[in-house]
Amino acid sequence: MNETKKQTQKERLLEWLETYDYCEPIVAWQELGIYRYSGVIHRLKQDGHRIIGENVKVKNRFGESISITRHRLIK
Repeated sequence: MNETKKQTQKERLLEWLETYDYCEPIVAWQELGIYRYSGVIHRLKQDGHRIIGENVKVKNRFGESISITRHRLIK
């Protein structure tokens, strides 16, 4: 039987960061199924990946201005 290995959260997030310009918490939750986004970012950094965070203001669904952190992979 040939079983395919499921990607880990770290693998999914790293692939996303390599493909797209940045990632942010809502994208991680909706597209990658990652609830503890900051924890996965921390583990990727511990593994030696160069990831930087940028604080940005966005509007939430109620129209309120909030701060989030977008992360980018330094290649």
